[in-house]
Amino acid sequence: MAQGQPSGPVHLELPGPFFDAELGELPNAGPVAPADLGRVHPDPAAITALLEVIEGAQRPALLAGRGVIAADAGAQLRAIAERLALPVLTTAGGKGAFPEDHPLACGVVGRYASTAANETFGRADVILAIGTRLGSMATDTFRLPSPATTLLHVDLDPDVLGNNFATAVRVVGDAGATLAALAECGEAGWAQAWEQWSAEVRERNLSWRKLRDDLAAAGTTGLIQPGSVMAALRRTLAPEDLLFADTGYMAAWCGALFPVTGTGRIFHRAAGSLGWAFAASLGGALAQPGRGVACVIGDGGFGYHVGDIETALRYGINDTVVILNNQSLAFEYHIQKYRYAGRVVESANDYVDVDYGAVARAFGAWGRRITEPSEVDDALREAHEHPGLAILDVVVDKEAIAPVTVYDKFLDRLL
Repeated sequence: MAQGQPSGPVHLELPGPFFDAELGELPNAGPVAPADLGRVHPDPAAITALLEVIEGAQRPALLAGRGVIAADAGAQLRAIAERLALPVLTTAGGKGAFPEDHPLACGVVGRYASTAANETFGRADVILAIGTRLGSMATDTFRLPSPATTLLHVDLDPDVLGNNFATAVRVVGDAGATLAALAECGEAGWAQAWEQWSAEVRERNLSWRKLRDDLAAAGTTGLIQPGSVMAALRRTLAPEDLLFADTGYMAAWCGALFPVTGTGRIFHRAAGSLGWAFAASLGGALAQPGRGVACVIGDGGFGYHVGDIETALRYGINDTVVILNNQSLAFEYHIQKYRYAGRVVESANDYVDVDYGAVARAFGAWGRRITEPSEVDDALREAHEHPGLAILDVVVDKEAIAPVTVYDKFLDRLL
């Protein structure tokens, strides 16, 4: 149910004739109190079992999923990570569970992830996975973690434990309650056993972040690189601002290259629903009127919902929309180019060059097109400060490949 544990979508269906029926006088049931569900506390014996495995680890890491955010357990996650010096990885849905500017933060793992995060995921000898189903996206189509890794799995839903991987310890429990119990019982001195591992992870993360920043800084001339836009977006948004990323490359660019430095429900991304991000960001702005909102979407995705520019104007919604415009469905184009030996079907991938900044202005919104890398920062700042809908059409390099694992057999990617 919607407020159950574990929570999930609820479908309520009313037969058509109900809409013409006479209901009569409805009883006044009074205000509806929110459900007091409490927390599902783990079995103390399960906590002991988790700690026994962690104590014997040489290369441990913690993987946080969406369940950590749902439980509002960022503080508990930080406490156990710092107490035991555990590197923290997240799923895409768990991005925001741990501040990504923290020295122990390793970033998002899986199919849309940095090389550094996936390498740490694959090298760990013990993974404590909390609040994640360990589905195909988070595990790079079930290739991570390594078969040699000892997996400890904590989730509210007992049906997901052990489903996809051999699991040494399975724990049914709320992420916050479980993390708090671990932090209370775990010995800080254990971290000495994995000092070498900690140094390896730290060096890997620092090297990757330096490369990310160097590549973003280098993109100041020529074609605009999406990584440079991500860096500019991080400089523009406040840590608590909401970011909505569309499916495909947009989720990968934002997931791997945009560091979420706050904690909580900050990063929202689509999985398979092209165009979702614009509509979702409008909803986010209405739900959280006191927070800044930004949306990153491609020209292919934005074309699905261009008419909702009028919706945003009609409701006075404050939203900064960044369109990474490469006049194509670049993910499909690159799959055909690299995985299918260059058999590219232009008619299926390529679009005409639409100036969405001009389209926005035609509706009456703030709109601007950017074609020069040097203009990105100022334009983003102006768009974000605009009191209403602002659409920034950024013309990016069609050949830029996002941090995805799809082409790893064919290309040596840097990020």
